[in-house]
Amino acid sequence: MRRPVGARGTPSCPYGRLPGRWRHRPRGRRRGRLWCDPRRAGSRYRWDALGGEILRGGYRGVVRAAHIAPVALPGGAAAMREPWRNLVAQMRHAFGPSWRDQAGPVLGRLPLPTSVGVLERMMETGTNAPPCSSAGRLFDAVAAALGIHPARIGHEAQAAMALETLARPHVAAARPYPVALGQGDPLVLGWRPMWQALLADLQAGEPPGLIAARFHLAVADALVTAALGLGAGPGTLVPLSGGVLQNRIILAEIQVRLKTAGYRPIAHRQVPANDGGLALGQAVLAGLMASAG
Repeated sequence: MRRPVGARGTPSCPYGRLPGRWRHRPRGRRRGRLWCDPRRAGSRYRWDALGGEILRGGYRGVVRAAHIAPVALPGGAAAMREPWRNLVAQMRHAFGPSWRDQAGPVLGRLPLPTSVGVLERMMETGTNAPPCSSAGRLFDAVAAALGIHPARIGHEAQAAMALETLARPHVAAARPYPVALGQGDPLVLGWRPMWQALLADLQAGEPPGLIAARFHLAVADALVTAALGLGAGPGTLVPLSGGVLQNRIILAEIQVRLKTAGYRPIAHRQVPANDGGLALGQAVLAGLMASAG
């Protein structure tokens, strides 16, 4: 069980072990820097899983400027091991209770209807189905839609890594799927248009590798579009972090597009982009908070 780093005297999580990271997120705003973190998961005294977000600020505080639309994480930690759960959650979020009418090309990837029905009731009632905006779960859902480890994965990001491998030969010829970008504060990235196009490609018999490539480009394009929409302007430093930034396709596409727009993207070289970098960042923030009293 984790405690919020640097929050002195804060009690441990009252809900037990959470599927995301139990973490204190400092408030505040500092101009001139954005963080693009597609996979960061966490909670601020609520049982929800954050991630897939762009943070704006500095070491003394950040605000959540944009993020992926939250989708239920049915079964909590079980959804991190069984990608089909994320596929059902994404279908239901995109198309509503009648999602099966739209999801014909992927229904064969799912288990027995009774298992899916149980999952739907969990989401309807909010029982062990916290909202989650993590990009990692979106990758799991797309992988399951393409038949990549839909039932179960053996380790974190197994399905996502296989999806990247499948996409790589097709990236040069692919075009990104459309993504909906909201106008609120924070900006919210919606995936309904992407799912509509992806299901149409499956129905048309397009190669799975091409579909995977289009999805990768959609993620990169959506994150860059959101970052540019925040109005920070050319010259802004943009650290790229989070587990999904270990994906070479996503990282390269984001870097090229940001540089073209005049921004200054930086990526991990010595510290890992996933949990290792997170732990180091927590230690730095804890030291700053302790020194500030």
